[in-house]
Order: sequence, then structure tokens, then C-alpha cells
Amino acid sequence: MAAKTSERSVLLVRILLLIPVFNLFLRDAIHGEESAKFWFVFNLLAVWMLAIYFVGYPAIIIPALAMVPMAFLWILETCR
Repeated sequence: MAAKTSERSVLLVRILLLIPVFNLFLRDAIHGEESAKFWFVFNLLAVWMLAIYFVGYPAIIIPALAMVPMAFLWILETCR
């Protein structure tokens, strides 16, 4: 079971590395200095806050709705 989870996470990272915008920042967060991880998270939060400022309420709701299936899958995996 742990091997499948590891394969899924590796596949997700490989897919994200194929996107040019994420490639530079994600590669630096994975292979760069220790502070690069914190800057990566800070940049994600800053982009989200800018989206909330410019778009408004949907920028808050859409990530929350996207997390609902992940929460259900987490509950199912925990209960097995």
C-alpha cells in the first residue's frame, strides 16, 4: 500500500514538472536550498491572496471544493 502511495506522489511530481511555470519553482524547492521550500510555499500563498484580491469569493471557494474529494479519499483510506 505504501508503494502505491509513493508511486502516485512521484507521478504527480513528474506531471507538475512538465508544466513550465511550475518547473523552475518546484525543481528549486525539491533540489535547492532549505530556504527554497519556504519561499515556494510563500509564493503559493501570495498567488492565492492575489487571486482572492482580484477575483474575490470564488478564489476562496474553489480550492475548498477541490479539497472535498481528497478529504473523502483520506477518510476512506483511514477507515480501511
